[in-house]
Amino acid sequence: MVALRNATIGAQRLTDITNTANANRHHARDSHRPLAPLGIT
Repeated sequence: MVALRNATIGAQRLTDITNTANANRHHARDSHRPLAPLGIT
């Protein structure tokens, strides 16, 4: 679980997201949102 969390935070930092808690809540609402910034759809 820690590895997944660290990967998520790292991906958020690559996309210039500074507030990780807010971003996690935003992306948790829709299963396609976390993949879009990475170009995986």
